[in-house]
Amino acid sequence: MFKTSTHILLFILVFCHFISADPVYSQVTGFEKYKTAEQFEAYLDSLLNGQHKFPDSIQAYQNQLLSQKQLLKEKGNLYTKLYYFIEMAETNSLLDETAQAYQNMEEALHLVPFSKHASLHFKILQAAEKTARKHRDYKTSIDYLKRMYESGFLPETSKQLADILLSIARYNWNMHNYHESIKYCDKVMPLLQEQNYEEGKIEALLIMYQNAHYSTQDSSWNVYLRQALAIAEELKDSAQISKVYYTIGYSFYRENEHLKAIEYYKKSRSYASIKGSASELTTVIMQQLSYTLIDSVESVNQTSSYIINQGIKNNIPSVLSNAYRGRAWYFAKTGKKDSAVFYLNKAFESRQALSEKKDASPGFYRYLYDVAMLIPDYELALKFLNISSAQTRQISKENNAKELSTARADFDYQIQRERIHKLSLENELQKEKNHRQRLLIIAIVLLLIIGVLFLLFAQNKYAELRSSYRELVKKNKELDKIKLQLKSAENQLQIKSNGNSNGKHIKDENLLYLRIKELFEEEKIYREQNLSIRELAERLETNTTYLSTVINHRFEVSFKTLLNKYRVNEARNILETKKYANLTIEGIAEKVGYNSRSTFYNAFKEITGLTPTQYMNGLDKD
Repeated sequence: MFKTSTHILLFILVFCHFISADPVYSQVTGFEKYKTAEQFEAYLDSLLNGQHKFPDSIQAYQNQLLSQKQLLKEKGNLYTKLYYFIEMAETNSLLDETAQAYQNMEEALHLVPFSKHASLHFKILQAAEKTARKHRDYKTSIDYLKRMYESGFLPETSKQLADILLSIARYNWNMHNYHESIKYCDKVMPLLQEQNYEEGKIEALLIMYQNAHYSTQDSSWNVYLRQALAIAEELKDSAQISKVYYTIGYSFYRENEHLKAIEYYKKSRSYASIKGSASELTTVIMQQLSYTLIDSVESVNQTSSYIINQGIKNNIPSVLSNAYRGRAWYFAKTGKKDSAVFYLNKAFESRQALSEKKDASPGFYRYLYDVAMLIPDYELALKFLNISSAQTRQISKENNAKELSTARADFDYQIQRERIHKLSLENELQKEKNHRQRLLIIAIVLLLIIGVLFLLFAQNKYAELRSSYRELVKKNKELDKIKLQLKSAENQLQIKSNGNSNGKHIKDENLLYLRIKELFEEEKIYREQNLSIRELAERLETNTTYLSTVINHRFEVSFKTLLNKYRVNEARNILETKKYANLTIEGIAEKVGYNSRSTFYNAFKEITGLTPTQYMNGLDKD
């Protein structure tokens, strides 16, 4: 008995030691501590706040999670299953397997439908959006943010709701979807007004400025920046004022108005709460760049020295490469080649030390090339030019590959999401499968019957329409023949009448009438695109009033209608004889005297009752 107890005790001690010595296993077995919604929400809060810790070996931890999957399916409660999917999503995110991370999140969301677990569902959406944001996957971030917004979980008085809309607007701007960004700015502004959320208003106005700058040709951006500045000044918030002044300076920089840009960069710095902070030094870098572009040598000297001193003092190495670049330019402009070379190399080394930028700064190395050419040092210049060109090519390749990869990931994500949805529906519909199959067959039969009836109806209508087209074209032809016969008879009658009359007015009118017909029918002056009644009157050596009277009397139409009739008749002749089969509709319109497609279409339809295209279709069917 004693030996048995001793063995059991030893086994327990060894087992406890094994668990305590393996943090990965310990964390996996932590499934058991999530038994209520409150406990799981606390876990989600720690995840959203960045307080949740993961083991050093993410891959090993993920393998341990996978080993528990089958056990969870059989015995796990709702919250342990949710924990599994969220942890798998987070580890996939850390391993840059984003498509799989999104699928895990969707599986977690499926377990807690919004209608039953609104709070949990919303927080999981927040965690999913955080994952997308971390990977700068703005498209997926927008998708999750929209689902949060459309859930109706947050009241309109919630600033969190306004922040969601602002994020959607900002991410759309980042993706150059300016009109979509503007739409969400319009949605959020009434909420910001109602909530009296002044910082949010400033953010919205700055986003609206960015949209206006890229989507309009005017300077409407001024309005948004002025409004943002007025709110920041009313708040007396130095940080907000500094941010707005920086943006105004940057707007002038974009417009190549560097003196104004420098003025606002200085204002921004005057409101910076901490001198030498990362945000203030970013402003100084832009100020230095504007000084360079206006060739203010001494100013570049002063600003670059300030950036170097403050960057080293406050341990902000990311700003040093730009400062060294400015120093190199200053010494190149003052003819100090050795110093310029020294700082060019410093700038290069400093940028190489920034892992996130060293292989993605073609513009920076191009600038170093320009400075090297000023000295000149052709060996250095060639070095920087080669780096800049190579990075430009690489970025282009990566962008193409990233677009393809993103498209594939999106496609895979949508497939997996649809798969989960499909499995869910199949599970819910299993009990009524036979009944639903019968309904489906009935529905299919009805749809087929409706489809056949619709096809018959459409075929009948199409036949009627074809017949109507043919009849209309035939009537137009017959009407033209009758009109020609009437006009011929009228001409003969007028000639006879004129021969029997001694009235000077009648003779003059008849001569003018015959001369008009000659110009239109033989010389075809209607083909002249700018022909007016004034120009015709000058050719006939008469005045426009008398000419208009004769046209109205003899042709029984106005000058404009007469002109359109001759033009349209020739166009119809071209269409009927296919004399100019290689001409487009626009080409025919131009040939008969029109300089506008729309004018031609309107005149053609007014005279024939059909558009040129309909007229052609009617001819083809004859």
